[in-house]
Amino acid sequence: MKKHQELPLFALFMLIQGIAIAQSFNSELIMERCKSGVVYIESGEGLGSGFLIHEEGWVVTNHHVVEERSGKDFAEFADGDRYRFTVHAYDEDIDLALLKLRSFSKVEAQPLPIFDKGLASTGADVAAIGNPRGLKFNITRGIISNEQLNGTPLPFWLQTDVAVNPGNSGGPLLDKNGQVVGVVTARFERQSLFDRDIQNMNFAANARGLIAFLEDAGVPYHTKPLILDSELLLGVRELTPEELAAQKDLELERIAMEKQKEQERIELEKQKDRERIELEKEKLRRQLLEAMELDQLDAEQQRELRKIDFSYQKRILEKQKAVELERLENQRIRARLAVEEEAYRLAQKEQLLKERRKSYYAGLPGRIGIRLGGGAHYYLGPLNSMDIGQHTGWVATAAINYRFDINSRDRGSALGVFARLGGYQDGTFSRLADHQEWPAATGETPHLFTEVEGGFLIREWLRLSYGKGIQHRTETDSAGSHHYHVATIGTAARLFRPVELVFNATGRFGQAYRQLSLAAELGLAFRFGIGKW
Repeated sequence: MKKHQELPLFALFMLIQGIAIAQSFNSELIMERCKSGVVYIESGEGLGSGFLIHEEGWVVTNHHVVEERSGKDFAEFADGDRYRFTVHAYDEDIDLALLKLRSFSKVEAQPLPIFDKGLASTGADVAAIGNPRGLKFNITRGIISNEQLNGTPLPFWLQTDVAVNPGNSGGPLLDKNGQVVGVVTARFERQSLFDRDIQNMNFAANARGLIAFLEDAGVPYHTKPLILDSELLLGVRELTPEELAAQKDLELERIAMEKQKEQERIELEKQKDRERIELEKEKLRRQLLEAMELDQLDAEQQRELRKIDFSYQKRILEKQKAVELERLENQRIRARLAVEEEAYRLAQKEQLLKERRKSYYAGLPGRIGIRLGGGAHYYLGPLNSMDIGQHTGWVATAAINYRFDINSRDRGSALGVFARLGGYQDGTFSRLADHQEWPAATGETPHLFTEVEGGFLIREWLRLSYGKGIQHRTETDSAGSHHYHVATIGTAARLFRPVELVFNATGRFGQAYRQLSLAAELGLAFRFGIGKW
């Protein structure tokens, strides 16, 4: 048996020593082994490519492919399965991004290994798999034109003449062994109509930069080639009889091994068939037991049932049950993690909305306000006397306003309605009546007047208003009233939150007022707000 095992090794040694060997770049084999690990990516308004690097759902692509995001981003495999993803890490300088597929459980997808022996050689054959212009999962072939762009700002890129178009970005650049030697990133195009055509001047992030990026992100990846060199060997001259014999022995050994594998497969199928038959027996037995009690069976049926050994089937069922429970638990964990991730995202979104709403309300000025004030009213009309005592009266004022927003960053402006109630002493009113040619005043003080105005409050400190006034007469022999126009300009200074110091300058004119009359008012305003100020 030992000689039989040494023969293929000796024959293989003779073949390696005696045959000139060439390694062929097999694009069809690369597509067959690597296609299941490439993805089509839609993100925002753009599309691109990417590739799986590990069974846990880690995918590499370009940063510019996923820079613009929307709520409908996905990565699609060649068999049509789609997965949502999150951006785990990115590097804008090297234009790489690392994606994590959500709830990923695709065992048939092949993670692509990364070339970890430095830089791929200039002149080496390479191929790119991607989605140019949305044509999904195409392959193009070329060589590495320059393994490293030294002397440029991009030493972590390589140059290739592989055909690259929009949609190839983020896809893998693969060598003959199916290892990723670069990530397709950009192509050089002419800048204007007057430039000469530029062809096949394309660029990719090299494997050294990719590995550094992945190690910084702390994620696992594979390096074992998907295609062995022995699968690419071609003889370039005729073999001698001895070499042919050795090759024949090697082929016989290979055929024997395949037969052994086929025999093992057949035995495994037989074992599965036996297990399936036993399970069917168990099912039949349970159906019989459910249909009737054991003591109701006849003697022949009882003997047949006693021949069946159910211990082995029970162990199989328990093992299958354990596997199924483990699968369901893993599925439940993945679903819980997905729900927790979604709940966390919704909580963040809700918190952001609350903060924005709070900020919005904080910027709104108060809508409705009431002013109550009182002060001294000094009449500045065109009288000859300047006796302050005779020209001063007490005034009570009230105002209510409704304000509208001008700019939420300040207090804005507001429409206002202002009602003023006041009164003159005898001396002041007598001089006023004499000057305005009214009948002499003979009644009791105070001589009340009422004024109602409408106007604006600008930035809460400047008032401009206009309205109507009525001077009431209290004497018994000449009862009546005098109507006139009134305009006011005023200002207010905040003393503390509910109290303001108010100064108003008022002009009275028209109708009963034959000459313009001016008045000044100083008082305190107590503000009561409905809502926030």
